[in-house]
Amino acid sequence: MDIFNCKELRQVESLVLLKKFGKIGKSLYDLCRGIDERKVKSNSQRKSVSVETTFNENIEDWQDSENSLHKLLTNLSQRLEKIGLSECVRKIYVKVKSENFVLHSAEARYFGLDLKLLIELLKGLRERSPKPIRLLGIGVKFMEQSKLSSTQQLNIPF
Repeated sequence: MDIFNCKELRQVESLVLLKKFGKIGKSLYDLCRGIDERKVKSNSQRKSVSVETTFNENIEDWQDSENSLHKLLTNLSQRLEKIGLSECVRKIYVKVKSENFVLHSAEARYFGLDLKLLIELLKGLRERSPKPIRLLGIGVKFMEQSKLSSTQQLNIPF
């Protein structure tokens, strides 16, 4: 069979591929059409998680951006709970894109989520760039999971 690429393979009928190659023929038929039912196996570690929202209209009011930050924090908390990496947080950050699409961000080293700290980071960004906001996002960066066991926060009762 003079077939050199997927475009040419798509021209061959399923039965022909099955007769010529057996089970592999079915796989070739599907794969050249973008059909792949295998589970994705990832060997990489997740380094961060973030959520963001792009506003339909620019946000100028401080209270509106703070309200949006609350909603984003709820979404981020749920995502962290779902993936089970809350204890791996080492930094939190806020990013804003202004009306002229310039991106500004601020981050702080912190082991967890803290609304007050996120608001402080947002205030700092608003002071540095008081232009209306088009996009607001928050996120966390994780420490390497291999280092987690040696750096866990101790629970000391007071």
